[in-house]
Amino acid sequence: HVLSGVPQASVSVECLDGENDLSTSIHRDTFEQLCSHMVAATQRTVSSALATANVAQKEISAVEICGGASRCPWLQSALQSCFPGLELRKTLNADECVAIGCAWQAAMSSPLYK
Repeated sequence: HVLSGVPQASVSVECLDGENDLSTSIHRDTFEQLCSHMVAATQRTVSSALATANVAQKEISAVEICGGASRCPWLQSALQSCFPGLELRKTLNADECVAIGCAWQAAMSSPLYK
């Protein structure tokens, strides 16, 4: 959460191995290097979801991101590359986003929707 806004953050873990504590700091660049393998995986997941839904990227008119990881600059960049020209929206809170997603899924599963 902290690295979304500042270039360095403290990391503290109590009882890391049962009796020793860990206290250090991490730079955003280091964190992004550690997460770099997930950029391609994120892009593959988006492509797979679009293919499964039989929806072309150009048919998407809005992208709403929500949740803790959505604050990570590397994730935003990966998602932005999947949807060029669209602004990644961050207007919903997590509870609303989950509720709306559940409502959409229920509607799509209903024979009345089809």
